[in-house]
Parts: sequence; structure tokens; C-alpha cells
Amino acid sequence: MEVAIATVNAMVTGFGSSMWDVTVVIGPSVGACCFTLRRMEKSSPHCLGQGLLSSPPVFLNLHVLHSRILLQRGGVLPEGIHDDTVNDRPSVTLCTSSHPEAFFSRVRDGLNFGTQVGFLWMH
Repeated sequence: MEVAIATVNAMVTGFGSSMWDVTVVIGPSVGACCFTLRRMEKSSPHCLGQGLLSSPPVFLNLHVLHSRILLQRGGVLPEGIHDDTVNDRPSVTLCTSSHPEAFFSRVRDGLNFGTQVGFLWMH
């Protein structure tokens, strides 16, 4: 997610964009229903905040980690973030592991998985 913050910062400094105008859409990715932490990872949640971890087994909500913590720490306004944590607008943040008919998933399929592409644009 550091790439997302670097992109936002480049838009602000390089193109004169305003943080007030930045919209971030978190697209399909593995959801909290399917992403578990391995034992080693559980012992070092160095950047995790409230609402990210369940117990046991430990599931991690990457959507919340990405949007509600890292993007906001980087200066993106909460109302400029579109993900599955906001209920008053449509969500495109589907769980890739839960939708085998639509998405590849390394979590679900192991090493035999396909590739997905993300994109961005300026308007």
C-alpha cells in the first residue's frame, strides 16, 4: 500500500492535485473472511490497529488495513476512500477468494493462480 500513498503524493506534488479531490477505490482483493495470519506473522503486528484482527483463528481485514489506516495516515480523506467498510455507496471490494467464478486467488488456489491488474487514472 506504500505504492498507493506514493502515487497520491506524486499527484499532489507533481500535478498540483488536492487531497480534498483524491478518490481511492479499493478493488477486489482477499477479504477478512479468507485471509488468515500464520503463526509467525501473529507475533509481529507492528502496524495493525483496532478492528483488524479477529481471534482465533486470526483473520486480517486487509481492506481496513489499506484504507482506514494506511491511506488515511498518508493524508487521504475518509470520504475519498471507496471500499467495503462504507455502506452508503456501492462497493467494488469483493473478496477474490470467495468468488472463484470471477477472480483468481493465491489464497484460495495456492501457487496455481492467475494474475490480475490494477490501474489508476487522473481526471
